[in-house]
Amino acid sequence: MDVIASLPADTRLADVAERVRRIEDLGFTAVHVSETVRDPFSVCALALEHSSTLVVRTSMVVAFARSPMVTAYAAWELARFSGGRFQLGVATQVRGNIVGRFSMPWTDPVEQLRDYVASLRAIFDAFAHGRELSHHGSHYTFSRLQPYFNAGPDPRGGPVHRAGGGGRVQPAQRAGAGGG
Repeated sequence: MDVIASLPADTRLADVAERVRRIEDLGFTAVHVSETVRDPFSVCALALEHSSTLVVRTSMVVAFARSPMVTAYAAWELARFSGGRFQLGVATQVRGNIVGRFSMPWTDPVEQLRDYVASLRAIFDAFAHGRELSHHGSHYTFSRLQPYFNAGPDPRGGPVHRAGGGGRVQPAQRAGAGGG
């Protein structure tokens, strides 16, 4: 059974190590890191470095504020660094934040998120198996990943979760497993 804690969103980077060690000492099995006022990948890196058993999950990374390739590199590296204890969660956020806070376009969020997750799976598959990157979706197209830019195989890439603006999480297929 997972016993999950959420790291407070206002946790300063200087305080992550102490808080994560406390969460682990209390017997929690996972910690969620949100994207609000801190970069979630920086917080996750510190949480992973200062724990030994905790699963560290983003809850949730704002997908539409960044390219799936940028998200994939960060997630892949954290999964590798942690020996598979990192899990990526992505979400749409709400239109007002995407447009007003991130200055990104808002189109069809359900289809865009579906394509975002499919893009991540294609990228993870290319990393894991050295395959050519070929994803042509409704919102994203990825057709170029030279060997120099391929993050390389690591079979421990964690599952990708997706959520709508309301936060309902639906487990997706295991990353790197070649899903479409």
